[in-house]
Amino acid sequence: MRNNERIGIDCCYDDPDKKSGGQGERAINKIFRNKRTRKGALMDTWHYEVVSIDGDYANLRRTDIETDDLKLVALALLPPEIVEGSRLKYEMMEYTLEW
Repeated sequence: MRNNERIGIDCCYDDPDKKSGGQGERAINKIFRNKRTRKGALMDTWHYEVVSIDGDYANLRRTDIETDDLKLVALALLPPEIVEGSRLKYEMMEYTLEW
C-alpha cells in the first residue's frame, strides 16, 4: 500500500508509481505538521463590540486588537439579547455575551 492510500489521498503524486518520499508526500506531511504545531489555532478567542444592527445583520468591531474593520455577522449566529454596544466573545465558533 502506498503512503497516499493510507491517509486517503490519491492525488498527491504526479506519477502513481513514484515511491514514498516524493514531493506530494512531503507536502502532505508539512500540512499535517503545521496543523499539529499551531497550538490553540482552533480555540483562539476574539472579542467584539456590536457597532450597529442593520436588519438581519450586525456590524462587529474587534476590541482585542487595534482595527477599524467591521465584520458583518448574521443575527441568527449571535445571542438574541444583543443591542448596539454589547460586548461579545467569539470562541470555538460561538458568540457569547461578555458581562
